[in-house]
Amino acid sequence: MRTRAPGVAWRAFLALGLVALVVCALLPAGSARLVVSLVLAVAAAGAIGLGSRSNAPAYARPWYAILAAQALFVAGDAVRGGREVLDVAVGASPYLADVPALAGRVALVVALALLVRERARGRGSLVLADAAIAAVWLGVLAWLFLVEPYAPGGPASPIERLVPILYPLVGALGLAFAGSLVLGRGPRSLPLYLVGAASAVFAVCDTLYAASALAGTFYAGHPATYGWLAAYALLGAAALHPSMAERGGTRGGAPIRFTRRRVAPVAAATLFAPAILVVQYLRGEPAHLPVVVVGSIALFALVLVRLDGLVRAASFVREKLDRTLGREEVLARSAATLVAATDRRGIYDAALEAARALTEGASELGGVRIALGNVDEMVVVAATGPEAEGSEGNKILSRDLPLAARGALLQRRSISVERSASPWLSGRSRADAPAGEYYFVPLATHERMRGVILSSTGSALEEGVRRGLDSLATQVAYALERTDLTEDLHRRRSEERFESLVQNASDAIAILEADGGIRYVSPSYEQVLGLKPESVAGKRVFDLVHPDDAERARAFFERVVASPGVSPSLELRMRRADGAYRHVELIANNLLSDPNVQGVVANSRDITKRKEAEEKLAYRAFHDGLTDLPNRALLMDRLDHALTGRTARRDSVAVLFFDLDRFKVLNDSLGHEAGDALLVEVGKRLKASLRPEDTVARLGGDEFVVLLEDVEGMGQVVYVAERVIKLFEAPFVLEGREVYISASIGISIGGPGGDSPTDLLRNADIAMYRAKSNGAASYEIFDAAMGAQALLQLEKQTDVRRAVERREFVVFYQPKVELSSGALHGFEALVRWAHPERGIVSPGEFIPLAEESDLIVRIGRFVLEESCRQAKVWRDRYGAHAPAVGVNLSARQFRDPNLARIVGAALEETGLDPNALLLEVTESAMMDDAESSGARLRELKALGVRIAIDDFGTGYSSLAYLQHFPLDMLKIDRSFVTELGRDPKGTAIIEAVSSLGHLLEMQVLAEGVETTDQLARLRDLGCELGQGYYWSRPLPQEEAEELIAKSFGTANGG
Repeated sequence: MRTRAPGVAWRAFLALGLVALVVCALLPAGSARLVVSLVLAVAAAGAIGLGSRSNAPAYARPWYAILAAQALFVAGDAVRGGREVLDVAVGASPYLADVPALAGRVALVVALALLVRERARGRGSLVLADAAIAAVWLGVLAWLFLVEPYAPGGPASPIERLVPILYPLVGALGLAFAGSLVLGRGPRSLPLYLVGAASAVFAVCDTLYAASALAGTFYAGHPATYGWLAAYALLGAAALHPSMAERGGTRGGAPIRFTRRRVAPVAAATLFAPAILVVQYLRGEPAHLPVVVVGSIALFALVLVRLDGLVRAASFVREKLDRTLGREEVLARSAATLVAATDRRGIYDAALEAARALTEGASELGGVRIALGNVDEMVVVAATGPEAEGSEGNKILSRDLPLAARGALLQRRSISVERSASPWLSGRSRADAPAGEYYFVPLATHERMRGVILSSTGSALEEGVRRGLDSLATQVAYALERTDLTEDLHRRRSEERFESLVQNASDAIAILEADGGIRYVSPSYEQVLGLKPESVAGKRVFDLVHPDDAERARAFFERVVASPGVSPSLELRMRRADGAYRHVELIANNLLSDPNVQGVVANSRDITKRKEAEEKLAYRAFHDGLTDLPNRALLMDRLDHALTGRTARRDSVAVLFFDLDRFKVLNDSLGHEAGDALLVEVGKRLKASLRPEDTVARLGGDEFVVLLEDVEGMGQVVYVAERVIKLFEAPFVLEGREVYISASIGISIGGPGGDSPTDLLRNADIAMYRAKSNGAASYEIFDAAMGAQALLQLEKQTDVRRAVERREFVVFYQPKVELSSGALHGFEALVRWAHPERGIVSPGEFIPLAEESDLIVRIGRFVLEESCRQAKVWRDRYGAHAPAVGVNLSARQFRDPNLARIVGAALEETGLDPNALLLEVTESAMMDDAESSGARLRELKALGVRIAIDDFGTGYSSLAYLQHFPLDMLKIDRSFVTELGRDPKGTAIIEAVSSLGHLLEMQVLAEGVETTDQLARLRDLGCELGQGYYWSRPLPQEEAEELIAKSFGTANGG
């Protein structure tokens, strides 16, 4: 541990310096005097080094700068003395000693500036600016009136003139800083006076030296050299003084106000130039304008710095005032909230909110806690903030706090503690503890310590914030005391009401001994259990419990007796006086330690009706509401149990998954009530035909599952499947009519270590769809190939769905041509998949997959909107004669009741003329529900679009709907065009369709034209339009537009 220099050392060194100074004055010029002066200079450097080390100043940088300055002074004196003793020729540089001497003075100025800044913390820039203004004044005055008058007779070299000039200039700056250090506001110590005195001596002696050097009259033993030695002694004594270790500044600095003293430097600076000129005029001297101008410029710059500092200071004061007013507002608001709080949680929340507001975000990195208890142990009851979150219930023990914190809390004083001193509060080690502090504010009233408000911050809190937290703590403490008084009053009233409530409560209340003996029962016991109070006195409560529940009741009671303060509940059955059992909810509270009760209070409530309702709900949760068969949840549970039981046996389970063929048609035609009646009858037939141990479940809709357990062979499963199919051979009578329906069954088999219940159900579902594809009223047994095919199908559907989401589909356009002239008539929009890896994918690969889900609707809507947009572009470019575009509607799209609205929205958004859009619908889609189709076609026609029947001849080919449906075009299927020239019947059909279309004023188009012979025959048969590879394959949009340009010429304006 370092020991500070004793207080006598600085006096001894100062006396030694005085002695050395006298000795130098008495000795003649020569080596003896040089040795004495160098010894004093080196001793001063040693004293500065010793004082800086032994006193260990809190702010050491200025003293290190002083040490460096003294070392440079020693070097300068050694060079200068050596030249004098050795009588070096004038040819050598006479100012070689001035280089280290001037460097030392600059280091001293730096040290002074650091001391000024430290001493005026918070306003150091203003003080330095004031000192700089004074330095400019002093420097110019020294030059004009002390140095310049002697300059004409001095050296002629610019360098030799410049070096001496630097001495008074640096000295003036040092003198200004020294004056600010000694005369400025704030605490001062003797070392500061000594350093200031040394700086003043340097300034005076440097001016004398400069004047002599410029006049050429400087000599060994000049008075300036004795002044320098005195300054060395002052610096050494200052470093040895013990008070140099103290820090000169105060927290935050003193408040800065706009006083005359603050404005004086600025006013003085403005008078610089006129004052100099007036003095020179009165003395009859010529004006030194360059010096005055340079000084004025320097002062102007410093004045700007000074004014900027004053403005910043004013802003700081205003911000500080705003923060103070904000804290007062927070405290006023918290006082009102605390008064209005009706419980402890309200008090805690108000206190936390106010504390967070007072700390102005300084606690954001840590948090705020409220802990209640005595000084030795407190428990956190509320907390907020990242570090404090989740700390509720944690204990704060005084033994874990620093000694100073424990003493302050015992005296009910607030105190701040470095976070590293109590790292356990942040949940970290001392090495990892974050920077900042914990601020403990006692919650104390009337000499009683209730707890603390603990704020953890990333930096030290301002004094105003600390005072605000102290005031808040007082408010919270009184609010908690008021709550204690209120709770005590309520407690007394509650005790008075307790007996009345027990006597009149609807629940049965009993007070039990620790062994379960009944000491007291309320009158309501007779209402709940039919037992009179006197009939149960002396019995144990376990005598009234159902034998199956007695063991649970004993374990429950033992837990209650062992755990005071908790109120667990238990549902059990208790015997009534008539021997019947009722379901009861029992809530027990251990009050054995309460002198007013000394027992376990058991509150019993009859929940028989609730239990019966729960049982009904549980039954409904596992059974189908329509057929009363087990539902999916119960089926999966039984299937899971069946598979689990197979592990010990070699038999298997079988799942038969089936639905009703064409059930939707029946449901739509006869109505939903008839459909529901059919499902009920199916359930009855299935239950009547299967074994009691077999499970028949309805999954929803028309899907049923039969679960067979203990299956010994596949023959047994096939027998059951054939029997189920045979059940549907007899008709079902619905609303007085006989209805025939069939079922398609999928079968999956499971055994020990096999598939899960979900897998078995899925496999049976896959097999059922295979059975449906083979025809109605059949069954299929699942095999691995089916699973692989289903998985492949699922993957393909997933790829198509991703393609829709990624907008990978594009529209191609296949031309429609007039057969008579070969002119372009229109286009049919055809969707293609622009696969990122496979390129363009034909619709045959993805359309069937899309039709199995809603994807076909999304793809169709995309094609409709994109086609309308492109047709609008072509109309704008090529005019009204641009070709129309035909768009195919899938069966799902056509059945959508909102189809007309969707088409209308596409036309409106794109601005396309409805006449330029042709909607193509297959005749099978139209005839699925002819009545609804007619209404939907008329809605579309009302929009102004044209309608074509696609693939004509492959479906119903009813002439009646051709007359009643609003159609504009018939498209003959390609299968008939392919047979032209081969089958006379096909040729006759095309001729008849063409004639019929013309009679009904419809256009007729032949699809799939690929040869010249087909073209010629179609012309002869009266067909007017064609489409096929003979003219063009489907084209991308760019190539289709090139074809339009060739057919109709350049675009409008192009």
